[in-house]
Amino acid sequence: SPYQKAIPIRTGSYRLAVVVKDGRSGRTGSLEVGTRVPRYLDGQLSSSSLILADVVQPLPTKQVGSGPFVIGSMKVRPSVTRVFTRDQNLWIYMQVYNLGLDPTTHRPIAQIHYDVMKDGKVVLSKDEGPDGMAGTSQ
Repeated sequence: SPYQKAIPIRTGSYRLAVVVKDGRSGRTGSLEVGTRVPRYLDGQLSSSSLILADVVQPLPTKQVGSGPFVIGSMKVRPSVTRVFTRDQNLWIYMQVYNLGLDPTTHRPIAQIHYDVMKDGKVVLSKDEGPDGMAGTSQ
């Protein structure tokens, strides 16, 4: 099941250990992962980590910034299994920082190219401009 807990932490390297105990059976499970919180420097192009999601949708104004899986004005629910069937949408979400802005539209000037690969071979190659990017702002 998807679960989110926001914990603000400073730039640096961290180790996260999570232990879950089933209150009914008494069984426990655990997971330990390392992560790095990057430093985003002003004026330097950088990006967040990539999220493979099964839901990415804009939120009504009154829900912006609140609730689980909310990033700014978007609801982004990561896929727990990271397995997608033909009848599901695979959403790719990441934030890019310090893109140049078009002075007329005040939207980022960017081109994005991505390849989806299987067994080392490209099965989908796509280019997107700023019009295909939802929720863009400075």
